[in-house]
Order: sequence, then structure tokens, then C-alpha cells
Amino acid sequence: MGKNKVVAKIWLAKAKDDLAFAKAGWQESKIASVACVLSQQAAEKALKSLLELENINIEVKKLFCTITILMFCIFFISYSNAGVYQSELKIAPVKVYKSMLDNFKNKRYEKVEKAIPFVEPVMNTIKARFGVDIQPEIKSALKARNNNFYITLEKLIFYDIWNIFTLIIKEGENQSPQELKLWYKMAYANYLLLSPVILQNKENFTLDRKIKKMFKETYLCLGSESSYGKKIPMDLRLFEERSDEIIENISMVFPEF
Repeated sequence: MGKNKVVAKIWLAKAKDDLAFAKAGWQESKIASVACVLSQQAAEKALKSLLELENINIEVKKLFCTITILMFCIFFISYSNAGVYQSELKIAPVKVYKSMLDNFKNKRYEKVEKAIPFVEPVMNTIKARFGVDIQPEIKSALKARNNNFYITLEKLIFYDIWNIFTLIIKEGENQSPQELKLWYKMAYANYLLLSPVILQNKENFTLDRKIKKMFKETYLCLGSESSYGKKIPMDLRLFEERSDEIIENISMVFPEF
């Protein structure tokens, strides 16, 4: 019993050190992301050691409180860092997703595995923002080499679309319309990978057309200019409403996500 308490304290100290490193480098997305993951892993191991104790005394309760506060801090740093992944990607995610789909279909599994690190920032962001950890799922599905891989990758693409919408709403006041439109086009390019999956069921033909139309209409919420030179200002409130509708309609086809 005493051993578990000692182990918990060791992992707690490790978690604190990693969190301090994350705080120091929170503006550097890659540094903060890695440090937060390490800190969270250490905190979880500390918590696991405490949960194995039979007697809960005051000291153990204090440790529980410390770990809880620490994990809240980890979440805050992760969430603060979640919006900047776009700038650290070496290649557009949609290209990586397409490559992974093609290579898996052609049984080039090594190439699929090598592609995963290129979208790790996306998966880290999704985990921080939505609490959905896709990375273990995609690695497990790749190892199994069955159709679950396609489902997991489609899940990643869906959440990436949702995250881009959230990012546009969050950063709308701080970014140029051109930058926001670029992000939005990435979301639409992602949807075009889901479209063939949706159309596998012929009954979804109308729904797919509806979603594509909604994408085009929602794009105008980021500001536009008519052929007569009339400028339409950006409307983030309307963008939020319409982007939520897009997510709801896509969710109709993928309720398990």
C-alpha cells in the first residue's frame, strides 16, 4: 500500500515537470503538444496508483486533489494550443488522408503507417477540443488490416471538418478573411473524401447534394464581393449556425461518430 503511494508521488512529480515544460513552450505548438501528452500520461499513472490503495487517508485525498488540478491545467494548455495546428502541418491533411486511403486499399500498409505522423497535430487537436482520441483507434485498425480502418479514417476526417469550423469561429476576429476562407476550403476538400462514402447508399444522393450546397452558401458568410463591387461583410454568427447544420447533416450518415 505504501509502495503505491510512493509510485503515485513519483509520477505526480514527473507530470508536474512535463506540465511546466508545456507552459514554458505553449506558444510552440509541437513542444507544448508533446509535453502535454507526457504530462497527462504521468498524471494518469499517478492516479492509477492511488486508485489501487485500499485505505484513503488525508494525504491520499490531497494527492487526488493535486492530480485533479494538474489534469485541468493540462487540458487548459492543450486546448489553448489546439487552434494552431494548421500552421505546423507540413502537408495539407486532405492529401494525407487521400494517400492513406489509396495505400490501404492497395495493401501498402507501411506507407500508411509512415503517413500517420503527418496528421498527428490534427488528432492531438481533436483530442484536446472534443475529447476523442483517434490515434489509438487508427493504429489498431491499421494493425488489424480490416474495414475498421476506413471507418476510423472517416471519423478523423469528420472531426477535422468540425474542428476547422470551430477554429474559424474562434479565430474569426483575429484572422484575415483570406486565411479563414483557405481553412474553409480545406474543410470542403475533406468533405469531398466523405462524399463517395455517403453516396454508397443511393438514398443519400439528395442529402449529399444538400450538404454541398450548404458548404457553398456558408462560404459566403466569410465575406464576399458581387460582380458590381458590392461587399458583403463577414458574419461569424451566421457562419456558426450554418456550419452546425452541416455537421448535423453529415452526422445523419455517421451517427456512430
